[in-house]
Formats: sequence, structure tokens, C-alpha cells
Amino acid sequence: MISPFIIIAGLVACAGVGLFIGYTWAANKYSAELSKYVGLQNKYDLLEKRAEDLINKLTPSQEQTNRGLKKLHKDLVKMDENETNQMKEEQSKVPPRIVLFDLEATCCWDDAEKPADNIQEIIEIGAVLVVGGKIVDEFQTYVKPSVNLQLAKKCTGLTGITQAQVDSAPSIRDAISMFREWIGPDYWLGSWGHYDRHQLATDCERIGMEIEWLRRHTSIKHEYSKIVKLKAPIGLGGAIRKEGMKFDGRPHSALAEELHQDFP
Repeated sequence: MISPFIIIAGLVACAGVGLFIGYTWAANKYSAELSKYVGLQNKYDLLEKRAEDLINKLTPSQEQTNRGLKKLHKDLVKMDENETNQMKEEQSKVPPRIVLFDLEATCCWDDAEKPADNIQEIIEIGAVLVVGGKIVDEFQTYVKPSVNLQLAKKCTGLTGITQAQVDSAPSIRDAISMFREWIGPDYWLGSWGHYDRHQLATDCERIGMEIEWLRRHTSIKHEYSKIVKLKAPIGLGGAIRKEGMKFDGRPHSALAEELHQDFP
């Protein structure tokens, strides 16, 4: 099954942005380093292309000038060595572990069954780990709600998550602890929009867990809109259709959606 996060990787490739898009997700803290890296790469490519264009325009009778331009070409490359090394250094600052995740939460109550507190709780966490542009691992767990224990019928219809699945699932505290242990060190989080991080933060604060680890996050939804120059961000389904792809799996399945965000 292809998950939504896999789709994002595919969107990037289909958009012709190349593998570097995987690193573009690491915005926020790393945005300055990434911008500098891209700028240096573009400058290096431009200098080299200009010199090559000049050489290619010469005729055989212009041998002396040809030699001079070849020397210029070498000088330009040598002069740019320091910036090239700096470019590599900036690239090395990008976290090697990109974690793309998606959540499902309690929802869709009818007026008769709607809880007075109207609290939404996470009932599924799905994620993939991307290293070197490839998915190397997956994570999925259902989560047992602790405030409003009974799922709405429409919630089950939308997500496919049953009451029996959440009743036997880990608590939110245990689920988040397992998720964080799976994520490991030196990571960056990505999700389709800001909702998923917000819901994780809300649930963490409700049960007294710290949220500092969620600061290392980028909304792939907004990054994608910049990459393909959209006037406004669009939903995952719209992005998949725009790239001529098909959703493989059940929509509103945390792991399925998050696999699609990574694209094959």
C-alpha cells in the first residue's frame, strides 16, 4: 500500500524538483541553511554554464582565446571551491531522518451523541521514516481515547477505525512514547498541514507531556504549494490528482495518507 507521505515524495519528483525537495521539508530552524545551500548551488551552476557557453561559441581559429577562456573556466571553478565546500557543509546540517506522519482523531458526533466538552482525541498515528530519499521504516498504532471512550458511528465510517480496535489499543501516553522512541534522534517532522502537529501538542498538554519535540516540524502542504507555485495550499487529494497519481489505500487511514505524502 502506498501511504500519503510516500505521495509527497512522488509529488516532488513529478514536479521536477528533484531529490532536494526531501530536504526542503526541513524549514523553520533549517530554512536559512537550506536557502544558503540552494543559493550557492545555483551560483556555482551559473558560473560554470557561462564559461562553458563562451567556450562552445568559439571557432577553431580562435585557439588563443579558447585557451584563455578555458583558463577562465578553471579559475571560476577554483574561485568557487570555497563556496562549494560551504554548500556541502550547509547540506550536512539537514537532519538525516525525515518523519512523515498523519493522525486520525475522534469526530463526527451527531447532536444526540456529541460530548459536552467536545474534545477531540487521537485514535491513530501513522508514520514513515525517510532516510536518503527512501522510506526505510513504518509506524502505526491505534490509540485508546481517555475522555470520550465511545466512537461515533460516522467516525468509524469515515476512518474505518472500529470501537474494538481502540478499546484494545495503547493509551495516548503510551502511544506517543512509542512514537517518539521510534522516531529516534536527529529528526525532522512533516505532515500535510499544521493540524496533525497541533492535535499532537493538544493531547500532550492535556496529559502533561512536553511538546518541545514538536517544534521541528514543517507543513508539507504549504511547502508543496510553494514548489509548484499554487496561489493557495490544496488538500492531499487535490495534490495527488494534480500530479496524475491515484490514492492507494483507504482515505483517512493514518498510515495510508502519510505514505502518499512521500511519493514513490
